[in-house]
Amino acid sequence: HKSGWKAVVSTQSTGIVEQVRAAKDSLGRVFSRIGEIVEGGERCLGEGRDLGDLITENNNLLNKLPGVNNPHTDRIVQICSDYGVAAKITGAGGGGVVIGLLRDGVDGHSLVRALENAGFKTLTDIKIGVAGVRTVEKWC
Repeated sequence: HKSGWKAVVSTQSTGIVEQVRAAKDSLGRVFSRIGEIVEGGERCLGEGRDLGDLITENNNLLNKLPGVNNPHTDRIVQICSDYGVAAKITGAGGGGVVIGLLRDGVDGHSLVRALENAGFKTLTDIKIGVAGVRTVEKWC
């Protein structure tokens, strides 16, 4: 079964949001492609396909935005990649949170140990009080 997890690095994101907003016109293609990836992710979920490639591409695009990533989030994503886990920064950027898609056959406990040994906090066994993603209307 697949599960998600988060590795956390604290930061202030207000200034980063302003930097990205200011760069929006010059980075139009990056923003367009991020939108296409979101739509592709919705289709993948509806069709039961793997999201890993889209997660990785989205993170690569986010890294092109000013101030969104940092050496800590880059290291978290690299550790995840070393374990075969697709991961991306999330939130307003500059730190915050990295999420990953843990595929069947990946030793999640070893990944968590590697992240914690590198100095990162991890959140595991996350419980949500609402139903997960589901297809309400099939549109593709």
